[in-house]
Amino acid sequence: MVIALAAAVGCVMLASGMAALSVGWIPPRLRGSVTRPRLWGLGILGVGFFCVTQVPSLRWSFEDAGDVGIAVRLLVFFGGLIAVACSGDRLVRR
Repeated sequence: MVIALAAAVGCVMLASGMAALSVGWIPPRLRGSVTRPRLWGLGILGVGFFCVTQVPSLRWSFEDAGDVGIAVRLLVFFGGLIAVACSGDRLVRR
């Protein structure tokens, strides 16, 4: 169940990331807060890539924690999170 959910979320993120990269489309709920849709799309692609490629690792135990593939996936994931964070509006002044 968890594996199917992670795969479904990853596929939705990949599709919305490709839409944002190719034509600059973002979901209507985010249109007011995202100022750089292509950067947002790149970040969502990274997070979606992590979700989809992490699915086979969820089936086995965590014995392969020292694997280079996991380190690369985590770097892509955190890079995607940073890109999503940088794609929004400027900080609110107080």
